[in-house]
Amino acid sequence: MATHVQLRTVPVKDLIANQANVRDRLADIDELANSIRANGLLQPLVVNDKGGRLIVTDGHRRLEACIRACVPAVPCLVTTGADTRAVTTTMLAAAMHQELRPIEQARAFKALQDEGVTVPEIARSTGYRVALIRARLLLLELPLEAQDMVDNDELTIGQATDLAKQVKAKKSGSTAVKTVKQPHFTSKHYLAKHIVCFHHEGRQMYGGIGCGPCWEKAIRDNERERLSREEVA
Repeated sequence: MATHVQLRTVPVKDLIANQANVRDRLADIDELANSIRANGLLQPLVVNDKGGRLIVTDGHRRLEACIRACVPAVPCLVTTGADTRAVTTTMLAAAMHQELRPIEQARAFKALQDEGVTVPEIARSTGYRVALIRARLLLLELPLEAQDMVDNDELTIGQATDLAKQVKAKKSGSTAVKTVKQPHFTSKHYLAKHIVCFHHEGRQMYGGIGCGPCWEKAIRDNERERLSREEVA
């Protein structure tokens, strides 16, 4: 059967979550639902058409957020000719989407990896450099709250990459899962003592210490100090 990929707007009620392949974390998605309610769904879901049954193969977290946001219909990359290659083709299309934000792009690359596609193969298929793909995948080491800060432009890609390297470096053996699940921006963070935040109303507070912009200021100030020390040395 020939494989076809089509961008379609699909009623949410017609979409079926693939329970055998739900990898997305469905917790803590109220903020995502609020964002979708305000801005719409920016990244299409990946859907496989199996005899008229529209099975979601990538984007279960976004689907749940759309349901909570009472969104009636969403953009979907729909594949017909159900096989692994078709799903991979659709995910490649998602990875190449020009409007994807860095975290969304990272998740698209990760979905391809989960289907057995290697980083060099992703690079050859999408035209992205291997280094960029690895850098995007590294962002998934960040806790969800930090990923949200990247999505909301509260952390630059450079800052997020540095933080992701720190998180990955701290993970070892049985403590790996625990490290990822723990909030990164807490009172125990090495920059927490440098944060002075008075924005307690109307902004989300991270670790009870400060809002996103105040955390970002502390990170930037620390980076400037580090660069100054390197120049002197």
